[in-house]
Amino acid sequence: MSEFLGSLPFDRVVVYDTEFTARDGEPVEPICLVATDLITDTTVRLWFDELGSEPPFPTDASTLWCAYNAEAEHSFFLAAGWPLPERALDLFIEFKNLRNQTLPKLQRPKGSSSLVSALAYYGIRHTMSDQKNGIRERCIEGGPFTDNERNEI
Repeated sequence: MSEFLGSLPFDRVVVYDTEFTARDGEPVEPICLVATDLITDTTVRLWFDELGSEPPFPTDASTLWCAYNAEAEHSFFLAAGWPLPERALDLFIEFKNLRNQTLPKLQRPKGSSSLVSALAYYGIRHTMSDQKNGIRERCIEGGPFTDNERNEI
């Protein structure tokens, strides 16, 4: 565990991403969740048929949940019938704040506030945006998913 993570007032720091189907006028349908506790280095991958009645990590004040666009991730929690995290850090909001206000105009990242743009700004290797868009479109179509599609998602 890094010194930084150990200095935080949390037992767990969970980074997570979800995929779901959200058709116009219909409720969100959970597809899958991947969550990693950075302190214990524990990763959980759950498909819609494995979700259960509680999320894989506590949602009380002992756990910081970190996501990019937490509003979308929280819609997954609500659709799964899970309690929302008491402590959440939305990195989309943080990047948008950096992009729009914090940096002088000449240092502001160009382009959108998408996850791909944020990763590129910080020089973090990522899935190509075309591949990510293809996966997202496949999720919007809904299941069933082949084993290969599950691996890609």
